[in-house]
Amino acid sequence: MRTIEELAQIEVNLEIGMKIAGKERFDRNNKRAIDAGSNSETDWNRRIISELIHPMTQAIEAYIEYYTGRRGKPVQALAYIKLVEPQTAAFIALKTVLDQSVKDVNLDQVIDKIGTRIEDQVRFCRMEEHSEKYTAKIKERLKQGRTKNYKHQRSVLINGENRLIEGSEKYEPLPVWDSWGVDIHRHIGSMLLEIILEHVTFEGNPVFKKINIFAQAGKKFNKITKVVPTEYVCEWVDKYKAVMQEESPAYRPCVIPPLDWTTPTNGGYHVPEIQQTLPLVKCRKSQLHRLTIEQMPMVYKAINALQAVPWKVAGDVLQVAQDIKALGLDIGMPQREPLEIPPCPVPEEYKELRGKELKVVLTDKEWNDFMTWRREAASIYQEDNKRKAKYLSYHSTIGTANLYKDFDNIYFVYTMDSRGRVYAKSDTISPQGDDFQKGLIRFAIGKKLGTDGYYWLACQGAGKWGNDKCTFDERVRFIDDMKDDIRDFVADPLTNKGWLKADKPWQFLNWCFEWSALMDWIDTGNAPEDFVSHIPCSQDGSCSGLQHYSAMLRDQIGGFAVNLVPGLSPRDIYAQVSNLMLLKLKEMALTGVLGFNMPKTMEESNVLDKEEIKAVANGLMRIKNGINRSLTKPPVMTKTYGSTFMRCKDTTHQYFHDLQVKEEKEAAADNRKVVPVHDFNDSGKYNIYTAEFICSKLIWESLNETVTSAVEGMGFIQKLAGYMAKAGSHMEWETPTGFIVEQHAYESKARRIKTQLLGNTRFTILEETKKLDIHKMQSSSSPNFVHSMDASHLVLAVNGFVDAKFSGIAVVHDDFSTHACNTGKLRDILRQTFVDLYKDNNVLAQLLEHNEALLLEEIDIEVPQYGNLDIEQVLKSDYIFG
Repeated sequence: MRTIEELAQIEVNLEIGMKIAGKERFDRNNKRAIDAGSNSETDWNRRIISELIHPMTQAIEAYIEYYTGRRGKPVQALAYIKLVEPQTAAFIALKTVLDQSVKDVNLDQVIDKIGTRIEDQVRFCRMEEHSEKYTAKIKERLKQGRTKNYKHQRSVLINGENRLIEGSEKYEPLPVWDSWGVDIHRHIGSMLLEIILEHVTFEGNPVFKKINIFAQAGKKFNKITKVVPTEYVCEWVDKYKAVMQEESPAYRPCVIPPLDWTTPTNGGYHVPEIQQTLPLVKCRKSQLHRLTIEQMPMVYKAINALQAVPWKVAGDVLQVAQDIKALGLDIGMPQREPLEIPPCPVPEEYKELRGKELKVVLTDKEWNDFMTWRREAASIYQEDNKRKAKYLSYHSTIGTANLYKDFDNIYFVYTMDSRGRVYAKSDTISPQGDDFQKGLIRFAIGKKLGTDGYYWLACQGAGKWGNDKCTFDERVRFIDDMKDDIRDFVADPLTNKGWLKADKPWQFLNWCFEWSALMDWIDTGNAPEDFVSHIPCSQDGSCSGLQHYSAMLRDQIGGFAVNLVPGLSPRDIYAQVSNLMLLKLKEMALTGVLGFNMPKTMEESNVLDKEEIKAVANGLMRIKNGINRSLTKPPVMTKTYGSTFMRCKDTTHQYFHDLQVKEEKEAAADNRKVVPVHDFNDSGKYNIYTAEFICSKLIWESLNETVTSAVEGMGFIQKLAGYMAKAGSHMEWETPTGFIVEQHAYESKARRIKTQLLGNTRFTILEETKKLDIHKMQSSSSPNFVHSMDASHLVLAVNGFVDAKFSGIAVVHDDFSTHACNTGKLRDILRQTFVDLYKDNNVLAQLLEHNEALLLEEIDIEVPQYGNLDIEQVLKSDYIFG
């Protein structure tokens, strides 16, 4: 048993380790850019480029103006420089010089490279103007491949250009490109490099200089002239690195309770260098200084209570994860080995050929096989990038769990965002992390199950399995029926892999270890109520955003859909929207009538008659595992936070993509051929894009018919935000817990630099006038407001748990957990505090009054009227949380 003094010293060492780990992460991330030959992509050089773009652009414009107006023979580079936007030319030149400054290359090579890349910009812009969609497809493939190798990207675009030069039924032939030649490249490169060396400064100091060095070439040493950053820039980079390394520690748990928050900047971690990187609230200084303990004592009480909750690593679950990782098994976590790309079908003797040359030597079947392989390979490569990122995340999480596994208690520092939402600061294991991170921890203090703990612990297991849309009694019966399976999972989780079928497999496995121990306890003649439980049992809101809108507007229809009113079983709004959508789809399949207009871009190429509309509708209904709550859940969840129809289209597209990926994995596991999950192609009238649009439109219509209160409430908040912005004022409000929210959304001057091969780079600079952006104020206001309301409920609820003497509390926005024995009390407190939040608070009227006081004028915007929902019905609703 470690003493308090020993733990305190360990904590200091751990926090110093967070600082070192943050430095290593910063260095590692930037080393990737340097190793890839993209020195300009490091954090510090991106900052330098953003500062230099404007003066460099101005200097290029001045050169063009000066030499254009002179008599005599014009500068040879001028005509070519004029073909590129000055801003783009500035970016290409600066990026090229920064990339080459770390290499032992001669000045002539730098100049040549600048000129070549300027030509490439003009060349591929011509290609894009000739065939925008075709070029966009090539770039999308490059983007999916995630390669930043300039030579490879250039080769791919040239192959595409060659196909356009050949011409086809779709495209007019593109004229052959007439290369500019080395002399022109050097004129261009010299001109732009001269501007950089002579006229561009950073904080009033020269940026680059020329030096002579000796570089080894075989047995000889050749004198070369290089362009390198000046001493001033090098010193600035060193200072920048030091600051960023200090400001970005890798946050981890504590082994002693964090310091209580007493002011907006005092609390949390113990070591001052770590503490000063983390204020209580991440927001503007003007807002932070107002958020004192006197202003919001309830908030400080809740945050400090959460920090005092002791947790511990679930050693049994950690051992399973380590065994899987050590054996390289593809279960429960991303596989260690890269995904295998099938062999290229092109015969070995033709593998060096590309584009036109390759197509000429292949048969039609070989060419089609090659094109199919190329699409499949690109998809696998993209998926492998995701696998790699996830694998590294799991690896890091296991490492942190190992670091803390021998401590009896660990604690988490909590902070808030500008809306008052609460976050546990830990980059790996965390009560607010993903399924794997949550599955590796449990409460350190155990509590006996008591009279109803068995019931709620069983409900927890059913919920993590995914069986949470039925009554609580049905959930308990479900778990009782699978007790033998649960024991098998625990006895040998690597062989009995059924636990992986759970919605949250790692949290379910964590629960299984405890449930199996409970079964052993009961089998040996012990009373279940005396069993000591450590598992957090959660109660989650059903579509929290809509719950809050329905409560604040007393909307009976919306409240019914999200369980604010009592019911015999939980109502599922996601299924409700999908069922309504399915009815619309069936009607469309019968009548052949869309009921809405297609976008012009689709109308031109995809005019559908009645029979074709029927075919698309039937095709959508035939999608494997298609029209269900999983499809409608993302747009329903995000609607109340200001999501748009375009976002709905994105989630629909992702859903169809994920369905196919899932089918491919199942086919591989069953050793069978992959079956397409839908009938649609990538082109033609029955293309997948048209189907996705129609599907998205039906989701959106069904959603708007279901969440009327949210639409009305959002409209009011957005209208008020627009009014404040037009009046030149930010928007603010005080929540029922005393938290003050300030919303500032300023117009920004965005310089978007579009290059054909160097990616899009966007530099955004806030205007000194601080002019508010009306659109941003409106679009961000409703999600910010409803987030501040669910944050207020969290604070009220946590304080209720503290007053009820709960020793275990976990929160993730609208998801609340405690020990099984206290779950019934937790549910009562959640309902009561939700009613308290709105019973005597017309929060929308208060929002209007607060901003009228801010402007010192009356605002002529009508507050939405209450509906007929009796808010106190919430107290009798079993499934508002569940």
